[in-house]
Amino acid sequence: MEAVLNVGLPIFAIVLAGYVCGRLGVFGALAAEALNGFVYWLAFPALIFLSLSQVPVDRVLDGPLHAAYAGAVFGTFALAICVGAVAFDHRPAALVIQGLTAAFANTAYMGMPLSLAAFGPDGALPAVLFTVFNASVLLGIGVLLIELDMRSDAPLLAAVGGALRAVALNPLVLAGAAGLAVAAAEVTLPQAIFRICDFLGGAAAPAALVAMGVFLVGKRASIGLTEISWLVFLKMLIHPALALWLAVSVLGLDDQRAAATTMSAGLPAGTLVFVLAVRYRLLVDQVSTAILISTLLSALTLPALIVGFGIG
Repeated sequence: MEAVLNVGLPIFAIVLAGYVCGRLGVFGALAAEALNGFVYWLAFPALIFLSLSQVPVDRVLDGPLHAAYAGAVFGTFALAICVGAVAFDHRPAALVIQGLTAAFANTAYMGMPLSLAAFGPDGALPAVLFTVFNASVLLGIGVLLIELDMRSDAPLLAAVGGALRAVALNPLVLAGAAGLAVAAAEVTLPQAIFRICDFLGGAAAPAALVAMGVFLVGKRASIGLTEISWLVFLKMLIHPALALWLAVSVLGLDDQRAAATTMSAGLPAGTLVFVLAVRYRLLVDQVSTAILISTLLSALTLPALIVGFGIG
């Protein structure tokens, strides 16, 4: 419980700081846009690059582990989109944002610290691998689908070509590809590059959370309440339940890997989804609120998972 609070409370404190600054007029909408641009173009790419470049490639070939997590992610993602297409009046790109909110777990800022506390250094590798998956595969697919919808008025070949080009030039995807290339080549980063990426990456979460707090100023709590509740339900119940079923009943993972997979899926929605929502101006209010509520609920659900798996 203490580990959950130690990584959860700072998230709320930083969002609250942004909200207070917004209410007092210290930060306005333009400041929030600038913060989000900084996160999107500099801070998050640096964080993704640095994280992926440190991945021990020789230890990542665990097919059943990846299958359990990826299956839960894509299952939740697909369910969110299919139900959203029927229940909510959104364009396809917004449905993709819904899917990402339900399936993109906060493995970077909450998952890795919690895994270290729960399993120790040797048991924290799954959280790193799931962060790699989220930042490279899931993010790349999400951006591609969004770009395809944004270009739907263009001829098919032009739309597909433009979408693929946008994904290839996306700073987050580029950072992931570069990080994986460095890891595969087993190159040691020069100290200066490491420090630059470390400084920028360290600012990613605080800046994104402050921007989120500013965006919440003046928003009514009832905006999209049904939609927000549905996304939180998917993220905090369906996603981990599906991961648990795949890990234990289908793939037969050992207790520690099953626990790591389920706990990672049970993390709240990641702040990177908010960054994308702002970037494409899609469901910003719903996404920010879903992230906050799911983070709050994780203070109850994650300790329950820890006790259920007999960790600690």
